[in-house]
Amino acid sequence: MRDLIDFHLRWHEFRPFAVQAAAVQGLSDTQSETVDWLIKMADRIRKEDLSR
Repeated sequence: MRDLIDFHLRWHEFRPFAVQAAAVQGLSDTQSETVDWLIKMADRIRKEDLSR
């Protein structure tokens, strides 16, 4: 669980790279959609959603 909390706390740093990854040429539609959904999911997680 600690890794998820660390990731959430640093999501603002990682998000631009995830957006770039979703836009990489050569990804299949499924791959691009999967990265888009992962970004949307990470955007919805709030600090209150995580318990230590």
